[in-house]
Amino acid sequence: SAENEVLGSLIRAGVDEVIIKDVGDSANAVRAALSGAELRSAGREVFALLSARLTQRLERVVRLALMHVGERIHVCDLAEAEQRQLRTFERRVRRDSLLTSREILAWIRLLIAVYLLEQSRWPVGVVAWKVGYHDAGSLHRALRWRVRLHAGELRSAGSTRRMCGLFLGSLGMVEAESS
Repeated sequence: SAENEVLGSLIRAGVDEVIIKDVGDSANAVRAALSGAELRSAGREVFALLSARLTQRLERVVRLALMHVGERIHVCDLAEAEQRQLRTFERRVRRDSLLTSREILAWIRLLIAVYLLEQSRWPVGVVAWKVGYHDAGSLHRALRWRVRLHAGELRSAGSTRRMCGLFLGSLGMVEAESS
């Protein structure tokens, strides 16, 4: 099963403090056990790379999305946090960028995954679970579709900065500094 595969990957990666409290929902328990300080640290680093070049509204959207990486967050949650109706929220995000808020959520998840691939030696399956992908294959497909790269190619230094540049470019914002 998927949970056993993830637990096996965790053991091989040296993670030995995974406690599953609710056996009935073990996949979410594994994700919750993995989601602590690593994701917060990754979110802070990615936000630092992006925040200087985002509009105020997009900065709030990105910050909220980063706070919920690895959890289920929907566009309606973002709209509610902005105290807007979904349609109004979508229209305003679209006015500020070339992407929809759903695409922004997908990019944020991908940026965190790239950061974790670059900064850790965890298997791709573990990184995928940390950021909320169903399995390693889902992360591989997302990487190939968005940036035409494989996970192994993103383990080099500077990958996160390059990916942030691609994200800003897809938002319609020119990166201020060259990579």
